[in-house]
Amino acid sequence: MCSSELILPEGHIMHISWDLPAFRPGFWGIIDKFIGPGATTAEKNIQLFLPFLFSAGVVAIGLYSEFNWSVVQYVIIALLAGDMVGGVVTNATSAAKW
Repeated sequence: MCSSELILPEGHIMHISWDLPAFRPGFWGIIDKFIGPGATTAEKNIQLFLPFLFSAGVVAIGLYSEFNWSVVQYVIIALLAGDMVGGVVTNATSAAKW
């Protein structure tokens, strides 16, 4: 167990545990390793929905602007957009700091 104590100016002691939460078994354990163990429900939702929303927005802008791309190009831009936004959001969460 790896932990430390931080003494605050008011004299209070803050206990900090650096131990990783246990990974869940099966499929959800893989998700834990992908997004970081111990992620809150809000962190999981943000990491899931923002990339999908951004990808859909990029594809919608492409269709609205009549870029005349092929289906493959739309799939590639959706994957790239989702990957970039998902990476930024995931790395910004506390669960990703493991």
